[in-house]
Amino acid sequence: MATTVKEGNFIYRINPDKPTELQRAPMGSNSWSFVCGCNGAEIFDIITKGSDIIMSTSMGTYVRSHSGTVTKK
Repeated sequence: MATTVKEGNFIYRINPDKPTELQRAPMGSNSWSFVCGCNGAEIFDIITKGSDIIMSTSMGTYVRSHSGTVTKK
């Protein structure tokens, strides 16, 4: 189960304090910012597929595309 993944120049993680949120930080930084949520679903696992981030959640699978759009699959 991955809680952190690298994509491009960023590291993405499940927020350790609020697992309903995905955060990102530039490589080499500890400054995390909110990226997206999944309609209140708890995120259990994240993986990358190309430039997309796939999130396994308590409400199914969500995909965050490179453009920033989050859709349920």
